[in-house]
Amino acid sequence: MPDLVDEDANFRGLKLVMEGANKAVLADPRIFKALRELAKYDKRRWGELEKMMSRYCAGHPLTDEQWNSEGRHRTGTGKEIGLHAFKPWQFRLYGFERDVGGKRCFVATGVDPDKKTNRADQEILRSAAKRAAPYID
Repeated sequence: MPDLVDEDANFRGLKLVMEGANKAVLADPRIFKALRELAKYDKRRWGELEKMMSRYCAGHPLTDEQWNSEGRHRTGTGKEIGLHAFKPWQFRLYGFERDVGGKRCFVATGVDPDKKTNRADQEILRSAAKRAAPYID
């Protein structure tokens, strides 16, 4: 299993997690740290997430069990953003999509490392939306 990419994505301090020909996954530095911990200590869930991100970066469709729209949420700056989630077993990686440097990117701004129910934790979604504010135009 390859290590997480640990280089600056050159976009407002985001970290590059994975990159394909036309898409990429970027992460807020705090979320990048959580992903690094997942890769280190939970090989099963990291492996599932890594496969999903790889499919995303390759431009392949994801199933409803792998990817979900979490609706629109306020960023705290008067704007709303549509959040999505990668959904490996009992783990959620929340973020939004935007174009960065000519690529469609998933920008990860929230994580639920111990998901127990099907319903998204609204506080985590609010936090992910607020953390997205510096990365939207």
